[in-house]
Amino acid sequence: MKIRMTEHRSGGRYDGRPWPRVGEDFDVPDEEGAGLCAQGSAVPVAVKDTGVEERVPPKSRKTQRTANG
Repeated sequence: MKIRMTEHRSGGRYDGRPWPRVGEDFDVPDEEGAGLCAQGSAVPVAVKDTGVEERVPPKSRKTQRTANG
């Protein structure tokens, strides 16, 4: 899970990595991320799913006429 820290944490983490600074994105196990978000220390960060097709809405007729003259 990717989270963004919203508050400063001191001390080391269980895996020896330092806590990231406030505003930094950080990858953590899902359970840890859920706990940090639940206590208000972090917020989840949306991760773009590369398997999802993105569609662009078609241009309106008014836009097409303006673009074509």
